[in-house]
Amino acid sequence: MRMIVLAAAACGALAFAHVEARAEGPWCLLDTDGCTSCSYQTRAQCVASASGTGGSCQRNPNYSSSADARTRKQRTN
Repeated sequence: MRMIVLAAAACGALAFAHVEARAEGPWCLLDTDGCTSCSYQTRAQCVASASGTGGSCQRNPNYSSSADARTRKQRTN
């Protein structure tokens, strides 16, 4: 019974392991294992983390800055 519970927990963990990139930061690190981390605010931060690991950096396609979210439509009277 314990093995069934552990196997179910492992399957649940694997199901959440390949979640798409969220809009955490404007830069994403793509490592050689296929994992994505979009927690970088600048490209320099991303490149520093990618150095030595063979990863690459790219813009986060799901990111929208807070300034974009707060823009107002201009009224037409």
